[in-house]
Amino acid sequence: TNKAAAHRNLRRCRNNRRLRVERVFLDRTNPLEIYRDVELYKRFRFTRDTLQFICEICFDVERHTNRSLPIPVALSVCTYLRYVASGDLQLTVADSTGLSQATVCRVCAQVSAILAAKVSDFVKFPTGIDAARVKQGLGAIAGFPNALGCIDCTHINIKKPNENVEDFIGRKGIPTINVQAICDADYKITSFTANWPGRTHDARIWRNCELRNQFENGQHAGLLIGDSGYGCSRYLLTPYLRPVNQSEDRFNRSLCRTRVMIEQTFGMLKNRFGILGRKIRATPTRAVQHISACIVLHNIGIARNDSVEIPEIDAYEAAQPVANPPDNVDGRAMRHFITETYFSRM
Repeated sequence: TNKAAAHRNLRRCRNNRRLRVERVFLDRTNPLEIYRDVELYKRFRFTRDTLQFICEICFDVERHTNRSLPIPVALSVCTYLRYVASGDLQLTVADSTGLSQATVCRVCAQVSAILAAKVSDFVKFPTGIDAARVKQGLGAIAGFPNALGCIDCTHINIKKPNENVEDFIGRKGIPTINVQAICDADYKITSFTANWPGRTHDARIWRNCELRNQFENGQHAGLLIGDSGYGCSRYLLTPYLRPVNQSEDRFNRSLCRTRVMIEQTFGMLKNRFGILGRKIRATPTRAVQHISACIVLHNIGIARNDSVEIPEIDAYEAAQPVANPPDNVDGRAMRHFITETYFSRM
């Protein structure tokens, strides 16, 4: 009896193995076709025209395969934009897009890689006519002369890395990447460096920046405006820590009203891309890729007049004095020259 029961169980198991499991193909709709303009912007942080432009840039993301239906480019792009705009887990994004978590992970890696590779096309430091336009635009804000951009750093939270953890622990005790950026009068980012761990000081990032070498070699005729976290030099001006007369005080006020634009640019970035304001749950290498992709997307939005609301930031509270590296002689001389030439007769 026991032997017969064992044979019956064996036959039952073999029959179960023969049963065919039907594969379920989720409906991969095109978000550009099912959402209205307002709904598109709320979900993906860009207007319809800009979304179509981004899809044209990322046309290589679609892979043709014989195993299943390929994911449309529009769905891939919108999935990545939903991921960086919300800052949610990939599983949450997967539930809202009808894809699996593994597919969302692959799509985000592909789209971010394509966008990060476009940095040289959308992030350019101004030269020639563009430099003159930037100087005019920044000068119109607070009367600061010959300015080519505003420079500062911001910390982007990342998950705890597996190696060299202490290098990434910033001043708030959490792992971050310290991102240096320069913006113009339109809040467009014209240069950035995003490969330094959070423990690195702003001044060190600038000392090792290729753009600094270009200024040292005289390739750019103009000035950068920074806070007291940088040392004052002949091409990077910082405020007086202790102004002693009205001319120096006017210099500081003009510099602060201009320099606040980089703080507002960082605010626009983090408002549009929630992943930058919350935490990038990825390795440092992949986090840098996401940061680069978001900056490219930010500049695309600025160029197409598709920008988010500019945050209100107090120019003087944002420029609180910090321990700064020592100024050099040329920097003090340039700052004094600018002060006496433009701010002593107001």
